Order: sequence, then structure tokens, then C-alpha cells
Amino acid sequence: MKVFIFGAGASKGSKKPTHSIPDNVLKSRVSPITDELFNQEYESYAGEVKLSTSNLVRYRNEIKEHESLEKWITEKWNNKNSHSDFRKKGENGEFGKISMYIWRLFQGVSVTYNYDNYYRRLMQKLYNDDIKSGFISFNYDTLLDLAITEVFNVPLTGLDEYYDINYIKPHGSINWFIKKRSIDPTGSNVGLTEKYNIAASRMFNGDPHKWENIFIVPPTLEALNTNDFINNGRFDHEYGYPLIFLPLRIKQYELVENYYSNIIERGIGLLAEASEIYIIGYSARDEIVKDLFGKVKPETIIHIISYNSAHKISDEIKKWKPEIKIGHLYNNGFANFVEYEFENMINGKN
Repeated sequence: MKVFIFGAGASKGSKKPTHSIPDNVLKSRVSPITDELFNQEYESYAGEVKLSTSNLVRYRNEIKEHESLEKWITEKWNNKNSHSDFRKKGENGEFGKISMYIWRLFQGVSVTYNYDNYYRRLMQKLYNDDIKSGFISFNYDTLLDLAITEVFNVPLTGLDEYYDINYIKPHGSINWFIKKRSIDPTGSNVGLTEKYNIAASRMFNGDPHKWENIFIVPPTLEALNTNDFINNGRFDHEYGYPLIFLPLRIKQYELVENYYSNIIERGIGLLAEASEIYIIGYSARDEIVKDLFGKVKPETIIHIISYNSAHKISDEIKKWKPEIKIGHLYNNGFANFVEYEFENMINGKN
């Protein structure tokens, strides 16, 4: 089996540039890599979920003092545990707003999916050549989900369908949701702004969320791509939480009970079956990927597709998996890999 692991660089490089959309709109719909999450072009999404744009400015300034956004947000997450319960609850509420912002941003990214998307092109090649494949995506967007739905005719209406197609999303997805806890404040009689504020304040405050409260909506659902989806009847006219894990370098499994056994262990099993693994646009710097690689066979070949960083990513992986067997290091990006190099790699011509 060939298993493809996708990171933010894959989504960023999955769409052909177009000049038919105004530049400011185009920029706000190009999938960001992690370090670009709080860039100015995405500020409209913050306003929609009641995250102050002044916070985005502050985040950008603070990130400059760190190696990366991932390192900054991980340090910010860890530091809250040394504060009083009063302040910790407030900071958890801020993380809740960041999660809502990420959810809305990647809704905007996901609506750009079209026939020319390189995820769709890759899925079509795998389908046409009848290649047994599996997929692990660390991306929140549904660009790959839409390609799988279109090419493989799998509607992805529930987790069982993700499992059946060998598709794992360790960081969650914008079409995955958690219903509110029974002890969470009611939202049935409040407006949209209040629902966002309540949901943000409760997302990381309180007991872990129950696995049975998770539900999936099809990535093709048009209503998904609106900021008032939080009012959708699927939340029983209350509100809910997007199942999105923050881009931390540490694990966040405790957010949802049994998430490890239902998602991560399946990813471990998937990679254990792989004869080849293709890492595409993914930096491999967080702790989750180390768990996922726990049972990779010594003879499995790892190919790395990046944009000028393949060797650096290879070195990073070797730090925590020194026995890994590296195959091709391709530095011309996801689109060029699909367009020009895929057949050569699959057929062993390079």
C-alpha cells in the first residue's frame, strides 16, 4: 500500500493560480502554511467569529520572537498552566476563539476547490491506475475530502466512510463537529455573536468532550461554508464546537475522549501497512507524527515532496526515526510532483 501524508504545503500548492479574482480576495482564499495563519489577508475571518483583529496583530508581533507559529502557540498553551484558574479559563477562551477563526478561515479555503485542483488530479491518477492507497492529512480544509468524494464516489458523511477509504485526519477537520456538553450553558435563545462567545469560552474549559457527541457533515454541504453554521439544526438549535486541534507541537488528545484509539491508532495501523510513504508539504515537527510512525516497517520507503525543503524534512525525521529508509527527495512542490513526477516515482523510473 502507498500512503500519502499531506501537510499545509500541499493545500497551499494544490490550486492553480488565477487572475480572474481580485488580488485581495484571492489572497484570502489561498490556503496558508502554518506560519501564515494570522496574516493580514485573513483578518475578515477573525471578525466573523468575534476574534479581535487587534489580537491578530499582537499574535504576529509575538510570533516574530519565536522560531515559528507552532513554537509560539505551544509555548502559549503550556504557559497557561502556571497561571491562576481565573486567568487560565480566560486563556482557554482565547484558544477557543482561535479555533473558531481557523475553522472559518479554512471554510473560505475549501470553497476554492475545482476540477483543476491537484488533489483531484492525484486522486484521479490513483483511481485510474488502481493503486491501493491510504491518506493522512494534517490539514483542516476539505480540499482532499472533496477530491475523494468526487473521484472515488465516497460522500464522507460519517467517520466509517473515512475509515473505509483509509483516510485519517489527526488534527480534525472543518466538517467535523462536537455537540455541546449537557452541562454547558444553553445557546437556544441567544444570537449568533453570543453563540460564538459561549462556544469559544467553553471549548477548552470543562471536561473532555465525549466521542459519541462527534458528528460529521459531508464536505459538499453548501451550508457548511457559512459563518452561521453554528446555528444549524444539527446542533439541536444550541451550538457546538468544530473538531479542530490547534497547531501545537505537543499532543492534544485529551480534548476528546477516545480520540487516540479511534483516530491515531488507525493512523498507526495504516502506516504499518505501507510499502511506501509519500510526505507532501508537511514539516513533520509535531509529536503526533512520531506516534503515527511507531509501527512503520524498516523496509518501508519514505519519499518527501516539498518546495525547497525536502532535505531539511528528511533530516528532521531522521532525528526521531534514524532507521528510516529515505527514497526520493523532490523539491519542486506538490503541483509539479503530480504533473510531472508522479508516474516516474510510482513506476520506479527515478
